[in-house]
Amino acid sequence: MIGKSPEFSVVIVLALLLAPLVVRSGRRAILVAAASATVFVPLLPGFLQLTESLTGAGPVLWRLLMLAPVPVAVGLLGTVDLPRLSGRLRPVAGWGLAAALMLGLVAVGVPLWSAEARNSTSVTDQPAWKVDPSLLTKASRVAELDPGPGPVLLPLPVMTALPLVTTDVFAVIPRYFYARFLTEPADQHAARMTLFDFVSPVGAPVTAAEVDEALNRLDVSLVCLRDSAQGKITVVERAGYEPSREVAGMFCLAPRGTGGTGG
Repeated sequence: MIGKSPEFSVVIVLALLLAPLVVRSGRRAILVAAASATVFVPLLPGFLQLTESLTGAGPVLWRLLMLAPVPVAVGLLGTVDLPRLSGRLRPVAGWGLAAALMLGLVAVGVPLWSAEARNSTSVTDQPAWKVDPSLLTKASRVAELDPGPGPVLLPLPVMTALPLVTTDVFAVIPRYFYARFLTEPADQHAARMTLFDFVSPVGAPVTAAEVDEALNRLDVSLVCLRDSAQGKITVVERAGYEPSREVAGMFCLAPRGTGGTGG
């Protein structure tokens, strides 16, 4: 279950704060206290900045804020001995608390696979990629070209799929959320954002000169655009790229004088 409502957040916070107080004995108490700490410690001022400076983890650190070990706390509630109750009432009370918390989550949360969750998740009868299979095919075809040491510029959905099929070929924008927070020289970052705007249907307008400078700044090895994007193809050609080949419905261009792509 997931949720964004204030009620859902209240249930989560109460569960994490109360669990270490309810589970007081031995290893169980240590386990639930450590689990709760993983949620609240990243919220301390300066924690993420310090962690980034020590590890270089950069934009992926935000995922620490998604750690909510509520299932651990719920399961442990069913094993708690309540000191004021005796006999058969103890396990009943413990499981009653767990059931009440679970019902609370169901009441204020939404299933991961529901349309309301808006995370493109669905239930399948066997393992499946959480991505359009056609995008994986296009990304694999680009990777097979062995384009060179520099990154490749592709339609945004294909660039998002590229890291799922290879670690040998890198995308200019593998994922926009992370790209915004990359730790890199300012001129390189500006070039990356320019190329994002260039290929994004909702990007800000960019000039041909800006695209030219950005492609050279990042030493882009290959540009593949939809066949219908003739205007953008012309801009890339004027930036010193020449037609290489057509791949999976995309028109690909390589820097002039490189002899195209391998593979």
